[in-house]
Amino acid sequence: MEIGLFYFHALFLMPRLLGPQKIKILFNFSLLVIVLVIYLGGLIGVSYFLDYIGLRNSPLTVNRTFILTLVWRAILFLMYASGYFFLNRFIQQTKKQSERSLELARMKTKMLQLESDYLRSQISPHLLFNTLNFIKFAAKHKPHQSEEAIMLLTETLDFSLSKSKDGLIYLHEELRQVNNIIRINQLRFNEKLHITYHLDPISESIKILPISILSVVENLFKHGDLLKKDHPATIIIIKAPHHLVIKTENLITNNSNSNLQGKGSGLSNLHERLYETYGEKRFSLKHGKDGILFKLELIIPIVSV
Repeated sequence: MEIGLFYFHALFLMPRLLGPQKIKILFNFSLLVIVLVIYLGGLIGVSYFLDYIGLRNSPLTVNRTFILTLVWRAILFLMYASGYFFLNRFIQQTKKQSERSLELARMKTKMLQLESDYLRSQISPHLLFNTLNFIKFAAKHKPHQSEEAIMLLTETLDFSLSKSKDGLIYLHEELRQVNNIIRINQLRFNEKLHITYHLDPISESIKILPISILSVVENLFKHGDLLKKDHPATIIIIKAPHHLVIKTENLITNNSNSNLQGKGSGLSNLHERLYETYGEKRFSLKHGKDGILFKLELIIPIVSV
């Protein structure tokens, strides 16, 4: 009977008293009184029965002390039942909050992935436009170069759309696309671009953010003047103990349209992607004019697998 009183109060009465649709206090109180009367009457009846069959250790005396003892036990079990109800409700609310937090984290991760994919795709339009114009011209005048450009562009675009589980790719795969971009632009300008490319010996186990170095190199072709032999563009990739250092330098183009079209969106997108991947203090992206030159330095942490 005490167990019944406990669960009736915890699982039936309390949820209706404090639930979303609260029943009237008077009705709730009346129901509780009825249950207590049934509880007390049942215990007294059981006590008489045990006394009748001789299973009590002492004779039954129904007096004030006996009734108060039963009432106190009832109140004690009601207190336990109320505590059980509030504890159980707290556990359920905590579980729901955890599930909501987990779902929000999943949604945030998904949104960041979608944003990263969008920013990552920003490399393609400028490269695609210029290369397709070249292919259109070369198809009539230099078919062999047109075929090579199509193969290089296809590989680069396929690379830009590929994904990995951890959001990183092997450095040597990125550098292959850097070589592709350099080759495509050399084809466009009839091998007249002046570029100095220095690359330290790099382990094939190093992984980096996709299209990070590629964005830097594309920016060099997009806004630089690489036709002056006295001011060749430079691309330097150095492996430090814990970081990868990428430096570029190019003569600033006099083509005002190039500066108007770019507006630095490529480097801004790169900065956002680096921030999402490495955090604010684990990478460095510095760039700006130095006289007639534009200089850029990117430092990213080395991730080896």
